[in-house]
Amino acid sequence: MLLNFRPYKTIWLNPKHTFKSFIIDRSNNSSIYYIPFLVSGISFGLSIGYDVSLLYDTNPRLSLKLVTFVLSSLIGISFVTFSFGLIIPYLTRQIGKIWNGAASTKELANVYSFSFIPYLLFIPYQCVLIAFGLSPTYESLNAGFQFLIWIISLRALIIGVSEVQKFNYGISLLNVLLTLLPFYIIRLIIGA
Repeated sequence: MLLNFRPYKTIWLNPKHTFKSFIIDRSNNSSIYYIPFLVSGISFGLSIGYDVSLLYDTNPRLSLKLVTFVLSSLIGISFVTFSFGLIIPYLTRQIGKIWNGAASTKELANVYSFSFIPYLLFIPYQCVLIAFGLSPTYESLNAGFQFLIWIISLRALIIGVSEVQKFNYGISLLNVLLTLLPFYIIRLIIGA
């Protein structure tokens, strides 16, 4: 039984179908889907690039802003890909072993990648902000929009971890929370 595997379309309303199709078609497991990581890294770079460009001048030249956005996007791509393509899937797998999780690190990296697909909407939003001369930082994005994308992404992540690890949704949520909890604690400590 081969289901139709179109993650960029089905992840929004039917994430379970996306992950079932991914699991059934083992040829999908041969590589990691990096496009959501790349786009999320660019979005991250646009968000921090604006603040970094302000370090040079209160009203930096366009060329300086462009160079800063490109460099910060490259740093963002590296950070997001390394974190969510390697470190966090590895930790999710290790914590999932407590409940006899069945997924490989590569499968979990793809789950994180697919769950990042909703964040692809940040780039057009940030481009509109740039076109109107506003800062493309995450703080400038509509909070309701960010929350909606976060909920859709978290839902997809929990369903995906549940499917590949062979867990129920409660254990899947616990697996994700235990994986991300240390990062949130570090973030709170740094922010304090």
